[in-house]
Amino acid sequence: MQNIKVCMKVGIITWCCYHNFGTFLQAYALQSFLRKNGYDVELLNDYQYSVKQPLSLKIRIAIKEYIKYFFFPKLFKSVKKDRESGNLYEAFKKKYLHVDYQVASLYDVNQRYDAFVCGSDQIWNPGGFKRNGNEFYFASFASKPKIAYAPSIGVKSIPSECKERFSELISDFSFISVREKTAVNAMKEVTEKPIEVVVDPTLLIDRKDWFKLIDNDLNKQQDKYLFLYLLTNNQGYISAAYNYAQLHNLKVRVVKACGVNLHIDEAEPAGPLEFLNMIASASYVMTDSFHAAIFSLIYNKEFVVFKRFKDNDVASQNSRVENLLGKVGLKERLIDENHLEFIDALTDIDFGQVDHLIKREIQDSQQYLINALKIVQNERS
Repeated sequence: MQNIKVCMKVGIITWCCYHNFGTFLQAYALQSFLRKNGYDVELLNDYQYSVKQPLSLKIRIAIKEYIKYFFFPKLFKSVKKDRESGNLYEAFKKKYLHVDYQVASLYDVNQRYDAFVCGSDQIWNPGGFKRNGNEFYFASFASKPKIAYAPSIGVKSIPSECKERFSELISDFSFISVREKTAVNAMKEVTEKPIEVVVDPTLLIDRKDWFKLIDNDLNKQQDKYLFLYLLTNNQGYISAAYNYAQLHNLKVRVVKACGVNLHIDEAEPAGPLEFLNMIASASYVMTDSFHAAIFSLIYNKEFVVFKRFKDNDVASQNSRVENLLGKVGLKERLIDENHLEFIDALTDIDFGQVDHLIKREIQDSQQYLINALKIVQNERS
């Protein structure tokens, strides 16, 4: 795409405070793509609208931490690693994310920007309707043009009690796109507006841009290793990873997801850069994470994705992984607890074919977003 300088200020509304690798990296990618195409872009600080712990809970957690520190030092290691990871996240945010922190007055925010892009990640998950401030992620305060780029609703259907309000909140969007095909049918129950399916923002920028972010000096380990990243403590999956590594003469490196204790002593604290580097340098990746799967594709790494949810779970988020793997012809890479023995029988991934299958969709998604912004800009001219 041509680098054309345009005079348009765009505010991105997404999660940018929650310490999750995919959350930070999708925000970085969307911001980078729009800046590369000439837009003046900032992420709106969502701290006061995101999931926060009440003070009473924070006090209880602090007391438990002190108890762990004095009586159960091994358990306290997990908390300490979360703090180390948190520092790495904040360093990444300071260096790479352009965040607008002046959001106390949403009226003023509306005046400062020419348009708003809502997405990606699960900012439209209906579970958020139980939380005060969730309507911020729909830019409900804005009178300027609004574009939804790849927000995920996370589930296969919108609960009946949320449908009316959901319909109201998206009624004034100029363009709506979602990340999963399953979300289209769910959204059609609350709107007659056209809905497009687009790729996750992490795929909007080139592979070479992701390689530029990581520094090989971050990873001094020369041994070949299996990279394990899990968001749920599933002992079956952990055992499968260690068994595979032993069989193939690989070490295991485990990254510490914030708030998740796998009870693995060697789990390493990490921020977004360390996460990227560990995938880029791995011989094999095992994960239950959507974004770890995406970066395995970006960095051309052999991988499997473990199912995090049961198929009959109403809160299942498996659809986003199923959708991703379906696009690139790798559905067999999604493994549940009953088929772990299939892992060693998988044939090597043809990444040339993967790139071919996803290339057109990436181009279409890039064009969709730029065209949407051009149209709303012309309408305001």
